[in-house]
Formats: sequence, structure tokens, C-alpha cells
Amino acid sequence: MRTRAVSVPLLFAVSLGAACDPDVQFRPRKPGVEQQLPAIEVVPPEIQFGELASVDREQKRIKATNIGYDALTIDGMVLTGDAGFSFVAEESFPKTLLAGESWEFDVAFAPDGGGDAEGLVTVYSDADNADESYVDLFGRGAVPELLIEPSVLDLGDKYVPCGTQGIFTLTNVGTEPLDVTSIVLETADGRLSIGSRVPENLTLVEGQSWDLAIDFDAEVPGATTGRLVVQSTDPAGERTADVEANGVYASLIDKQYDVPEVLPLDIIFAVDQSCSMQSHQTQLNSQIGTFIQALDAGGADWKVGVLTLEDGCFRKDGNSTKGWLTPQTSGWEAKFKAAVQLGTDHGLTEALLGLTSLAMDNDDPVRKPGGCNIGFRTPGAPLHIIFVSDERDQSSGYATNPMFYFNSYSTRFQSYGTQSVQATVRAHAVVDLNPNGGTNCSGPEAGPAGYVQVAGNLGGFTLDVCEPQWPSQLGQIAQQAVDDLYTFKLGTAKPYQPSMVVELDGVPVTEGWVYDPAQNAIVFDDPPPGNSTLDISFGVAVTCSP
Repeated sequence: MRTRAVSVPLLFAVSLGAACDPDVQFRPRKPGVEQQLPAIEVVPPEIQFGELASVDREQKRIKATNIGYDALTIDGMVLTGDAGFSFVAEESFPKTLLAGESWEFDVAFAPDGGGDAEGLVTVYSDADNADESYVDLFGRGAVPELLIEPSVLDLGDKYVPCGTQGIFTLTNVGTEPLDVTSIVLETADGRLSIGSRVPENLTLVEGQSWDLAIDFDAEVPGATTGRLVVQSTDPAGERTADVEANGVYASLIDKQYDVPEVLPLDIIFAVDQSCSMQSHQTQLNSQIGTFIQALDAGGADWKVGVLTLEDGCFRKDGNSTKGWLTPQTSGWEAKFKAAVQLGTDHGLTEALLGLTSLAMDNDDPVRKPGGCNIGFRTPGAPLHIIFVSDERDQSSGYATNPMFYFNSYSTRFQSYGTQSVQATVRAHAVVDLNPNGGTNCSGPEAGPAGYVQVAGNLGGFTLDVCEPQWPSQLGQIAQQAVDDLYTFKLGTAKPYQPSMVVELDGVPVTEGWVYDPAQNAIVFDDPPPGNSTLDISFGVAVTCSP
């Protein structure tokens, strides 16, 4: 008697049939319509690549299976995360998997940097159970990796012409030795440069750093940039960093001068009236005409004050008429000679520094309202003071501070000479240069003390009154006075010379002048045209610290 198979439950029937008759095959019953959907399984859900060196590359396989009943469509896949992960082959989509079918693909890991790396594969499909399926990727790079810090080296604003230096730090943050093969600094104008000696073979082990100096040359103003490019065995390729810097002037100066039709020049002759001076006074008078001719040839509108009187008033003739000499003074040469020789010995005649200071007071309406010399000084004109004496100066202060008293007089004369910022003041000493008396000089008070120090302070000449040829040397003083006519002071601000711009009536002038650092002035070869406007502009330089 045969047993009815239909009376046996499915699980049991499958077991019985399988045990009794191997040729009989059973299929699971097809589900209802509502269950006839595709489903996906992606394995493994996680892949560990482990630690790989920079030259290593490893690949792993991922399998996607349709575990549903209807066809499965895979629309695509993406890989996100660290750049060291990649798909081995390029796939085309969509892909269709029937029930039970599988599709495999490979992912690879080749470290592009040191340390841990993570990635994620996402598979997109129309599966009922998951329209997005994920596989986590993990790995670790045992490779060299270059880090440049900072990414932007900002050297800031630096005063012209002083430069500065900044530092880039190159560090191997990987786990293998890093070989640096090339270091290049790209710049637009060459104002940035590498300030370190780069070793021929530079290798950094794990965690090791090396400092690279970058120099900024602030010789000219303005911003500049550069890019540091480093080639190495870092598998990521070249690494870069940027540099920024800016050169600035401490300040910008613009000076304007109104050039007169005729250039003014003020001169003071302070002449010792002691009895031993008669021959020297005669020598001075013998050359004054030649001296003034040199001033006329230089285009000077000169004004000469002869200082011999004890009251500190200039005089033009033997009648003690107070005043000064100009090219318009009738018989000026005779009046000069008379003023030089017709004085009398007095308490200040061998104290010419003090006498000249008194004359300056007489030209000061505040100190001496209605003073006898008011109006002598021409604002802006060069001033030359010529002391003529065969005795050392005995002005106030000599007895108490003989080594330095002359400094106060130098400052006083400088102040009187610079009523306008462009004015030049100089002092000249025609004196006995032998402290014990020269060939034609004698006396217990002989010597140059006081006068030569003031002349040195104020940049003038020193002549030996005891030498017969000294009057002919007055031409040196005349020439210097003429040169000073073409000199325009710049005040206290020191210019950065490459920045200087000179204009006459708005027209740039590039030749015919020089900058004199000693005077901090522009000096022209020839006098600027009369009634013109001179503009001098420049950036102010600073003193750079070592």
C-alpha cells in the first residue's frame, strides 16, 4: 500500500523524498504576488586591508547577489573617502541580476599618505530590502607624507629697505623615510628667496622636521607673493605653500620750494680788532674783491655783514653807520675795507663766537625789538660765518668748560642759519693753527681753540692766518657758498634714495643733481631756473637693525 505524498507536510516530504529517492527534486513554493520582489546582499560588509607600504597595492573582492525572486537592477556604485582606495576596473551600468545571480567587483588600496585611511563603497539598486548597500573599507598607509607648515607664510609689512626672514617647517608625518628631491620658490619679482642651504640629500625619518628659511628683500615698496614647491617621495606628489610680504615706507614726504629769481646768500665776517691783527686785516681786504666776484659769477644775491663793533651791529663804513653790504651798496668794497680795519680793540674782539651770537640777537625782534641787525637774515638763504683772528676764542663758557663750550655756539649758529628748513649754515675759521704761535703770529693766547671746533661742527674750512697765502684760499669758501646756493635741504627725514623724484614746474628732472647724505640735501650742478617751483618727493627709509 503507497503512502500519499500529499498527506505529508512539505518539510517532511522533502526529507522523505530525499532519503528514499535521490532523483526526485523539490522547489520551494513560489510566494504570493506581494512577495515577488528583488532583494540584494552585498558581502563582505567590511574589508580590512591592513598596513601597506608606499610601494604596495592590494585588492579585495566584493560580491553582490540577488537573493529575491524578481530581476534586480544595479544602477551604479561610488567610492568615497581617502584617495588611496579605488575600483580596480571601470564598470558599466545598469546591471541586471536574475534571482540567485551574483556579480563581483574588486576594490584596491594603495596608500597615498601615512596613517589610517577609510573608505566607503555604496551600491545603488532597486532592491526591496536596500536601495543602498554599503561596504566599509579600512587600511593604513606605511608611507612617507610631507607636511609643510604654515600653508601660508605671511611676512607682513616691512619697512623699506629692511628685509626679514620667515620659516617654513617641513615634516615627515608618514611612517617611512621621506626623500626630498627638489625645493623651488616661485616668485614674480625676485624679492623672495630661499635663505637656507638645502642639503644635496635631504631625508626625513618618521616625525622628523627641517626648517627652511625664506628671505624677503624690501628694497622697493609694494606687495609680493611666492609659492614654495617641494618634490619628494610622498606618493601624493608635489606639496606647495604660499608666501606673502609687503614693503612699505615709514612715511612719504613731499617738499616744495619756491626758487627766487636770484638766489640769496648771507655772509658774516667776524674780524678780530686787536693790534696784532693789522696785517691780517690788510690781507683780507686785498682779496675781498676776488671773493665777491666768485659770488657774483655763481649768481648769488649776496648780503655781507662785517662784525667788528662791540655792540654786535654790522657796519658799512668808518663812520659806524649800522647795516650791511649788498651788490646795490654804493662803494661797497671801500666800505668793507673800512669796516674791517677801523674798529677798536674791545672786550669781545677776541671772543668772536660770543660777538656773533650777540649780532644774531640784534636780528631777533623778540629778543631785541628794533635791533640793529633786524632784516639781515634772508629766510631760506645759505649762511656762511667767517671768523678771522690770531688768538684763540675767549667767549663766555671757555673758562668753565673749555673742552665743549663751542658746542653751544655751534647750536646757536645752526638755529640762526636755519630759519627755513632748506637753509645751510657753515662756519669757517681763519686762525692761528699753531697753539704756540705761527711764523707770523705770537702771543700767550695764540691758537685755534673754539673756532676750529665750530668750523668742524658746521662743515666749513679752516685756514691758517699765519700763512701768507691764506687770502687766496678764500676762494674755497666762496665756491662752497656758491655750491650751497644750489643745495636744497630735506629736513630731518632721511630719504630712501631710489624713491626720490625731483620736478621743476611739474616736469621730472633726472639729471643735473645729486643727493648729498652728509647734508641730507639735493645739490644741483647749476642753479635751478629763477621763479620756478621745485618739488622733491621721497619715501623715508629706516635704519635696519642687524
